[in-house]
Amino acid sequence: MPKSIIGTESSGKQMQTEKAVECPLCKVVRAKFLCEVDGYQIWRCPRCTLDFVYPAPSEQFLKSYYDREVYFESCERGGYHDYDEQTQDVVPTFLKLLAQYETTCSGRYILDVGCAYGTHLAIAAERGWKAFGVEHSAHALQIARERHGSKVFLTDKIEELEPNEFDLILLLDVIEHIRDPFSMFFKLFSKGAIGPKTQIVITTPNARSYDAVSNPAKWAFRHPPTHLFFYSAESLKLLMTRLQFRNVAVSGLYRRELSQEAVYDDESSQTNRGVQACAGLLCGASGSEFKDFKHFPRYLLAQKRASGARVLDFGCGVGHGSALLADTANEVLGVDIDVDPAALHWASQLQRGSKLTFQLRSDLGKGLPAESFDIITCFEVFEHLDEKAQREFLENASRLLAPRGELLISAPNLVATASNDKNPGRLGKVDNPEFRELLGSYFRHVRILGEWMRPSIVIADQAQTNKAVELYEWEGSSTNTPLVAMPSNYVAICSQQPIGRDKALYCFDSSFDYVASTLAREKKLYELQFACHGLQETTHIHEQLIAEQQQVIAAQQQTNVALQETNQCKEQQITTLQQIVDSREAEIAGLKQGKLYRLSHTIRNEPLSLVKVARIIYLVTGILTPRSIRRGVRPVTSRIKTAIARIEAKRAQARAVRAATRARKELAARIKVKEKLIFEPAIIEYVEEEPNSELTEHRVQRAREITSKISHVSVVVLTRNAGPSFSETLKGIKAQQLGGFSSDITVIDCCSTDGTVALAREQSVHVVQINPARFDHGLTRNLAFRNSSGDAVVFLSQHAVPGNAQLIQQLIKAFDDPLVAGVYGQRVPPPTADIWARKTLSGWPADNPEPETRFLQGTVSYDSMTPTERYQLCNFDDVCCAIRRLVWREIPFRAAEFAEGLDWSKRALEAGWKIAYQPAAVVVHSHERFLLGEFRQTYLLHKTLFKLFGLSTVPSLTSLSTSILRTIFRDSLYAHKHEPNFWKRISRLVKLPALNLVTVYAQYRGARDARIPAKKES
Repeated sequence: MPKSIIGTESSGKQMQTEKAVECPLCKVVRAKFLCEVDGYQIWRCPRCTLDFVYPAPSEQFLKSYYDREVYFESCERGGYHDYDEQTQDVVPTFLKLLAQYETTCSGRYILDVGCAYGTHLAIAAERGWKAFGVEHSAHALQIARERHGSKVFLTDKIEELEPNEFDLILLLDVIEHIRDPFSMFFKLFSKGAIGPKTQIVITTPNARSYDAVSNPAKWAFRHPPTHLFFYSAESLKLLMTRLQFRNVAVSGLYRRELSQEAVYDDESSQTNRGVQACAGLLCGASGSEFKDFKHFPRYLLAQKRASGARVLDFGCGVGHGSALLADTANEVLGVDIDVDPAALHWASQLQRGSKLTFQLRSDLGKGLPAESFDIITCFEVFEHLDEKAQREFLENASRLLAPRGELLISAPNLVATASNDKNPGRLGKVDNPEFRELLGSYFRHVRILGEWMRPSIVIADQAQTNKAVELYEWEGSSTNTPLVAMPSNYVAICSQQPIGRDKALYCFDSSFDYVASTLAREKKLYELQFACHGLQETTHIHEQLIAEQQQVIAAQQQTNVALQETNQCKEQQITTLQQIVDSREAEIAGLKQGKLYRLSHTIRNEPLSLVKVARIIYLVTGILTPRSIRRGVRPVTSRIKTAIARIEAKRAQARAVRAATRARKELAARIKVKEKLIFEPAIIEYVEEEPNSELTEHRVQRAREITSKISHVSVVVLTRNAGPSFSETLKGIKAQQLGGFSSDITVIDCCSTDGTVALAREQSVHVVQINPARFDHGLTRNLAFRNSSGDAVVFLSQHAVPGNAQLIQQLIKAFDDPLVAGVYGQRVPPPTADIWARKTLSGWPADNPEPETRFLQGTVSYDSMTPTERYQLCNFDDVCCAIRRLVWREIPFRAAEFAEGLDWSKRALEAGWKIAYQPAAVVVHSHERFLLGEFRQTYLLHKTLFKLFGLSTVPSLTSLSTSILRTIFRDSLYAHKHEPNFWKRISRLVKLPALNLVTVYAQYRGARDARIPAKKES
């Protein structure tokens, strides 16, 4: 057993020990003088085990004391030598505490009372809490605001906080500094800061630790005037219990091993002994049932009428009003209907008397005997009942009252409290006429009184100041008419007998409506505070975003500088290499012009023929013949060269015919091989089941179904600054009904700067970003295949919004035919599209209402088709399309400036595959282009059409003017016929000439520019 030391009080101030000092916590006048420290007397209460400074310094003195910088940044007793350094050790404990409450708190509102430099609040704000702080010291408050800015809401008064119920309230090493802890908590209650869900966390030095008891005056934490209260575990628990917290737990902090105990001989608390080895205390409290008692004057009114009566206090709560009635009544029964019995438990513990009893009843008094009460009170309850319960209560009250009994009942004035009433528990709200009518349904006589709250002056004997006194109204000068003020509440007296008229309990100056004015000011103040806090949060978020963007910009600038330097080096290398290549090509060209090279080339590479023999003889003769003779026979040699050229031309034509024939035969052979590879395994499988059956058309179809199954589809969207409408495209893709197969989504983005990438990543879409300098329409689609895994890949333009939930199903359905390499869907304009977009899509090849499948048959000569027929055969719109992966492996996309789908489709058809068009796969797509964009797209399209198919819609300058006039005339008729709005029609007719001129000239220029390089090459 550890050895015990009996703590003793100081005897140095015998005069003070004889004073009758009341304990500020338990209110018992039994405090004993403990010691004196720095001129301040320390007293000890043996009953609640609280030590306290008496007399305490004034609030003004404490305010000026804490405002000093030296308190936080010097070595004076009771202060800090370096606040940041001394409080750094507390941060790990705070983080553990915060993590604990983050799992239990439903919200994230935290209040730190005595926050000092705001270190804890800043940590909480970084973890997502809405942080609020109260700091009494002007110096500390200034430092906190400079450090944390708008991240934390800071004030020096609790009264300036926004009305808000906090999830967590901290008083870390603060409560020992507070001169009046009850007043501080009452302010928090009055602001609505503490509610049933609020968690209170308090840390404070342990005044019943071994060091504190063994040598009270030398204890390290006994340093007034900064520390005014010295709590033990018992007294701290009593404080929170008096404040009606249901869940209170006190534990020790900073425990160390002790070889002996130290106790006071007149204290026997086992709670204090259990934590004597701890230097500090940690208190957690929640579930406060504290309520303000603004209805206290109503109980005074009822007390005047309850002398010698039997009283039922309906909705008694914790019993303060019931105890007040018991002072004059013969007997009082307090009844509460709350399903939580905690309030009545407190009433039974705190309010004791022979005339006072409490019951928990949920039947609204139905089970009580009739005519058993002379007075029934019902304050702050009636408005919380619904209409059915209100009527049931009034019926029971009428039955329970004696023949001359009275019901005193209150209800709020809806007009006066409408702007400030935020209580969701008020169910049955009634105004004054409804209140009177409802009461009159159950009682013959009803008298309704008003309740006003206004400033007043009391003139009375000092012994009477705590009693209800009658005051008189000051009317002001005769020239001023008093303002008619509305009451905040109504109090009704109801009885079956006539009601006597007493004098008013209070009379006030009616020239000023204190309630309405105060409520209006407070409401405006709260609105401004809330708006200010919102702006502070927004400012903080914007500051963070700006800082992040600045970092990104700086990094991008550094990257750009490095890339520019690299590009310059590469360009210099390319220039040098190009010069070397040019010089080598010039040397080779000169060498090839020599007769020796031409002779060697003819002997080695040309087939044996008369032309070869003649060329050899010519070259040998030229080499051996002197230059003068060669000049004389030059006319003869020129005629010989011309004859040879004609012979070569005929031979080239014959070779072309043979090559075309060979190509057609190879194409037919490839088709047969593909059909054999695709159908033969399935046919064999089917034949093995029925070995003696013939292969019917049904079996061939069954074979195709077996071999063409697709289990996974990849959706790829190519983007660059897609804009807000891109979200509609993603929603449409996400809403697709896939019909049993799986899918994934990939976005290939060309360095968008408008939030396209962020939007895609918010939708959990895989994003691949590419450098704009390396963008190519065809090669980018190869990149899409490499970054996806589907058996088929669906390509969508960034502005192509799926027209229905079956888009992907309809596209993939075309692959039921195993020879289909690719399929494309139908484009329709949105309802808001202009007439030009509707006309463009009405003539577009992908606007056919009937599905079709196109392929090259062995008997059809592609070379015999016209350019327009070739284009129609190979048409492929990759705004909305799907391509089979195994075909892409055989026929990847080639580098293309534009119309990469047409080039791929042409090569797929030539390889023996099929191209399908599915109009049921609908996308809503069109976008308005300006003149420059229209010219560029039309130019590139017709340049490609000429290269691929030899198609030229405007073949010459002669046809250019005719085409322009014909197009203007046709489009004008279309606008006049299909545009119902007169002004839009006029606007379109004004713009048509310029638009038609640009598009027709682009058609001509694209084909011409493609034709000229072709001539040069030939």
